[in-house]
Amino acid sequence: MNTHKTILVPTDFCVPSLNILRLALEEITEPRVNVVLLHCHTLDDSITERLFYSPARIIQDLMTDDFDEALSILRNRFENQIGELQIKLFHGHVQSVFDTLLDTLKIDAIYFSKSYRQHLSKRAFSATPYIVNGVIPYYELDLARRETSFERIKLENLFLN
Repeated sequence: MNTHKTILVPTDFCVPSLNILRLALEEITEPRVNVVLLHCHTLDDSITERLFYSPARIIQDLMTDDFDEALSILRNRFENQIGELQIKLFHGHVQSVFDTLLDTLKIDAIYFSKSYRQHLSKRAFSATPYIVNGVIPYYELDLARRETSFERIKLENLFLN
């Protein structure tokens, strides 16, 4: 039985979005947490797209080499604190569906930042309205105040402090 706390962090598959996870892990006092990175993505209405729907394919298409490398760096830096790490997609545009997803994933807390300007693809949408109107406790991290020159952070110094 898994008794670790599970946190959710929205992602846009850009390296700077992982700063939210890094700051959350630095703040969390739990010895070990499970992490769910969530990307909100609108499904195509085509029947073919739905017949051959594959979350793994969508995630693979969205994930860049830089994001994957940064995620590996983060896993290594917090290897004793991160239990299971999953990347999930949310396709609904309804609060109750979002709340059900959080319940299904057994999310205990959500960490996000209103100051982080997400780089959303044309089919992506922000989870922020669903987070702030939901039932799960959330913690808003102010990245703008914590990071200087946030948009120019390089991969090699992203996780150094």
